[in-house]
Amino acid sequence: MSGDDVFPDRDMSHRDKIEFMLEREGWAMDAVPTREGVESAFPSYAYTVGFEERFGFPEICVVGLSPVACRGLFDLVANALDGGTDLPISAPFIGLLDGGQPCA
Repeated sequence: MSGDDVFPDRDMSHRDKIEFMLEREGWAMDAVPTREGVESAFPSYAYTVGFEERFGFPEICVVGLSPVACRGLFDLVANALDGGTDLPISAPFIGLLDGGQPCA
């Protein structure tokens, strides 16, 4: 496995990739691309798997960002939760993102 490879085997099945991430990090991310040619196309989105089990926090879904950007946000939340930060889930809040940007 080279230093740039995330998965030990590029030919792993989707399920195996999710299981690998769960074993490695305790949570995983799955990304869903926009379906081309659909009249009411929903934008691409990504969501977490395992946040509830690992952190006791609801799963997260981010819509409209690239998978790489979503992974960065999920890592930010995971690191905050792992460090003991209590993130609100019922209303937008300020303090997680740079520049005083609200998030929910």
